[in-house]
Amino acid sequence: MKYTHTPGPWTAFQDYPHAHTIGTATGRICDMWGQDPAFYTDEDEANARLIASAPSLLAALVEIVAVIEAYCDDHDSARPTDVTAGLPKLRDAIANATQEKE
Repeated sequence: MKYTHTPGPWTAFQDYPHAHTIGTATGRICDMWGQDPAFYTDEDEANARLIASAPSLLAALVEIVAVIEAYCDDHDSARPTDVTAGLPKLRDAIANATQEKE
């Protein structure tokens, strides 16, 4: 699957006392300012880390879906299981991140 987003890894680093920059080794992707410039919270920092983890989370989702689909193909599994029941949500998350709708 080919993606149009900036390839990872992305990192979040604190530029100012109330802001993080999300970027790669070669450039900036975005700046994330805290909800209150005077007081940068743990939640703001956690949000920056979550944004920075997006490429690896997407790659993990794609890999997990492929493994589940391959398992089902190998085992001729036609009936839903607890694992396969979650596939639509996983596929939707991938589609939302990549703007690719099935």
